[in-house]
Amino acid sequence: MERDGYTCVLCTLAASDVHHLLRRSAGGRDEPRNLVCLCRGHHMRMHGELLWYDEKRHHDDMYQTLLEYLADYYGEEFYE
Repeated sequence: MERDGYTCVLCTLAASDVHHLLRRSAGGRDEPRNLVCLCRGHHMRMHGELLWYDEKRHHDDMYQTLLEYLADYYGEEFYE
């Protein structure tokens, strides 16, 4: 939360949730490089709980934005 300024990294709303990019059920760890702060609405969208018209495209766009955010923060070695 501190790293992300207590705000959603996809918008300017206050963050209410911490999202795992790689889900815990798939082996994702509770470490900063796998976590981002999201508002409730974006977190629900990332988990498919709040639907948009073209949900798959929006999910992919949001996921790519989150990857780029972390790569900007941690550098290119994030992708390795």
